Amino acid sequence: SVGFLIPETLITTSKDALQSFYEDNHPIVAKLLGGFGKIAESEQRFWTIYTNPVTQDDLKRADSIRYAPAIFQRSIPKAYEIRVTAVGNRLFACKIDSQASNRTCTDWRRYDFHNVPHSKIELPDSVTEKLLLILQHFDIQFASFDLAFTPKGEYVFFEMNPNSQWVWIETVAEIP
Repeated sequence: SVGFLIPETLITTSKDALQSFYEDNHPIVAKLLGGFGKIAESEQRFWTIYTNPVTQDDLKRADSIRYAPAIFQRSIPKAYEIRVTAVGNRLFACKIDSQASNRTCTDWRRYDFHNVPHSKIELPDSVTEKLLLILQHFDIQFASFDLAFTPKGEYVFFEMNPNSQWVWIETVAEIP
């Protein structure tokens, strides 16, 4: 409603709805509906389910979504991604060059800090205004926003997370 482009999105437990969505929007990705993560103490690693491309082989096994809803979205071509941390009316934007690594091109949370630069970026006033409108609408004082900047020069809105991580952005992008 504030004017952001957003990917075509389907939340479903229906194999048939997924098949139809795939046919109309291919290529698509699958996203986790809720947060999930586990520390694997034996390996000193954090495990989570990332955004992943959906293939024809995945569609053959799509009956399994009947047990729990899943999110599917049209895959968006990205020049880079942007994580914006909002504190009150102040926005701190970080450019994530996710396309610099095969590991992070679909989901930058598959961190590859050695190959994926993070840097401070200035947002256009129009994008800033839209983000502030969302904060005002939900009466939120802190949140992070995830966006993509496409090769065509468009800003695409993915999500607002009112309980997000931010220290790593401050560290790698040197944004206080």
